Amino acid sequence: MQLIWVHVEADPGGLWYITADDHQLRQLTIGAVAHCSRIDYPGSAVLPDGRLGLIQRCYDRWPDRPTPLGDESYLLAYDWATGDIDQLVEGPLPNSDLAGEFTWNPEMTRGAQEFVSLYGTLYWISPTGTEPMTATVSDGRRSWSLDENYLAIRDHLEANDTGVARAPAWSPDGTQIAFLSTLDSIGRGDMGRTAGSWGLYLMGPVALEPKPVLDGIYDPTAMQWSPDGEWLAFVGQAGQRRQRGLWLYSPTLDQLKLVAEGRVVGLAWSPDGDAIAAALCADELCQRTDIWQYDVRAITEGQ
Repeated sequence: MQLIWVHVEADPGGLWYITADDHQLRQLTIGAVAHCSRIDYPGSAVLPDGRLGLIQRCYDRWPDRPTPLGDESYLLAYDWATGDIDQLVEGPLPNSDLAGEFTWNPEMTRGAQEFVSLYGTLYWISPTGTEPMTATVSDGRRSWSLDENYLAIRDHLEANDTGVARAPAWSPDGTQIAFLSTLDSIGRGDMGRTAGSWGLYLMGPVALEPKPVLDGIYDPTAMQWSPDGEWLAFVGQAGQRRQRGLWLYSPTLDQLKLVAEGRVVGLAWSPDGDAIAAALCADELCQRTDIWQYDVRAITEGQ
């Protein structure tokens, strides 16, 4: 089976997927890792070993956790061939309602995950738990360290003198972590923290020295590497006209290509990297989405 897209439905809830074989939408049912009155899936991604990675949020866990203290999120892996479920990170994730996109190195010994927040940042994940990421983002006159927001979120503190980071993506060869960050949030304490200009950064997983490779991005969300590591697909407003949509960027070629214009709420690469699928809002309120598939070679070669 060639998985090309996994879609998380907010209402009525559940997991939906499409295969390259017949392009049919099917529902996937997975049991909860704890006793829950309700579960949902705020995030998913195909893992380096081919399994499906999932954030499973458990509401009103019982009988050991009373409402409302019982809400917890877990990072799981689902095996398409056997149906087996493994827990990837020991224990529940910190601040379960803020758990966002995650990515793993090829060996799946370490990963990175985001907090979704006005003080959003990245932190390390591993089979044994989580820890802050000490990487500094700077433009020469402003700077902040990603662990500042991790500690602020953990300890329920304000961090108005920090930037925001999101959308980590570990390269297929394991040598680079890409992510999005803004320094325009520094000094702001309201919704304006995420409204400024964002940059795309690359850093080695050991040196942790982020280097900007693309700027002038606005309202970005998801990001994923192509299977060959040549292109990064991301969602946001970019280009000279600040068009909203799905974009491809090659750090090697320093080329930016628009794939699809519109409000994109999901993306995935085909396993061979020849195609990319995207879910676009089909109405103003995004109550209905349409799934489109695009020929990557035709886009990158300008045909």
